[in-house]
Amino acid sequence: MNVLPLAFNLAILTYFIGVLILALPIPYRQLKKWGVRLMSDAIIAAVLVSAYSMILGIGDLILNMLGYSWTGFMAWLTERTAILVTALVGLTYLTSWIKSLGYSLVLSPLGLASTYITLALSAIRMMYFIASFIWSFRGEFLALGLLLYSLPFRVGKGVGAFFIAASLILYVGFPLMPAFVNVFQTAVPEPMVSNKSFTITCSIVDVGGEPLPYPVLRIY
Repeated sequence: MNVLPLAFNLAILTYFIGVLILALPIPYRQLKKWGVRLMSDAIIAAVLVSAYSMILGIGDLILNMLGYSWTGFMAWLTERTAILVTALVGLTYLTSWIKSLGYSLVLSPLGLASTYITLALSAIRMMYFIASFIWSFRGEFLALGLLLYSLPFRVGKGVGAFFIAASLILYVGFPLMPAFVNVFQTAVPEPMVSNKSFTITCSIVDVGGEPLPYPVLRIY
């Protein structure tokens, strides 16, 4: 990739600028600290550029250790999309059928449910777009972050560090999303079924404290 040599050369340029500032015959402490800071930034940038392949391999290593993969994540997204599309088609058909019968009171909850499903589909589509971009262009994303990080005078250090971290965190984080969602899916507890019978005895009285006759309770 042609960006990596450029980033490495920019890191060397930043280092020499720091050395030049440090060597200036100006007894100003803040200026000297700025020169030392540029030199340290250049060394870190050069190390990151040299570890480009290692950074890419760390993401795959973490996913392999956790037992997740991008193939499984894409299959999970496809399954969720199919479920939502099926539910939306069913609601659309049900809404048309109820509208033909004239039951307009039921249309409002069905319309609200269709809105929620449409929003969920939009969220999944956006998620699929971002995930596909990270999966396909993770190397270019990392290289761009290294290039910005290597710019002299710390011009793109913050944005470059964000791109570098995102290329690793998002690459590992997206395949872990199914496990994260499963944590919040509460299991429905099974009802406790018992074959034993219980007898409950109670006494019902009126306002004056007198017990009510059984025929009155029976009628009630």
